[in-house]
Amino acid sequence: MSRRRHFGNVRQRASGRWQVRYRGPDGLMRSAPETFARKVEAQRYLTLLESQITRGEWIDPARAEVTVGDYADRWISERAGLRPRTVELYRWLLRRHIDPWIGDVPLGKLDTPLGDLDLDACGCGGRSWRCGVRAWWPGHPSRPPDRLGPAAGH
Repeated sequence: MSRRRHFGNVRQRASGRWQVRYRGPDGLMRSAPETFARKVEAQRYLTLLESQITRGEWIDPARAEVTVGDYADRWISERAGLRPRTVELYRWLLRRHIDPWIGDVPLGKLDTPLGDLDLDACGCGGRSWRCGVRAWWPGHPSRPPDRLGPAAGH
């Protein structure tokens, strides 16, 4: 009796490597960003993806490549009804407190809980930094609002 996967599929390419394909929560079929030397590695990757999607932790790969600075700038621009002084303040907070530290970090690399960041140690602590983060963070496209900061530090 053959066991058939109920989520995604694994197939062998002409090169002999294994490719993973899966349907994201948005209904689009996607391929894994890499191929695998062994079938078991590809199946393990597919299982991990399924788990991330089930737990709500999956991130759209295209959205994950946008940097924090670009996203925040666009978020500020798209906020209808903000007064000019508020926009000016948000842009200043972004330039002064966010861009120097995590502005170039892709959104997909953010995985440190806000409460776990040692903001003072990295030089980006203080009330205005936190206010700047809170000003634009609620609109983040793919993570819960208690998540912030690059995986490698800051």
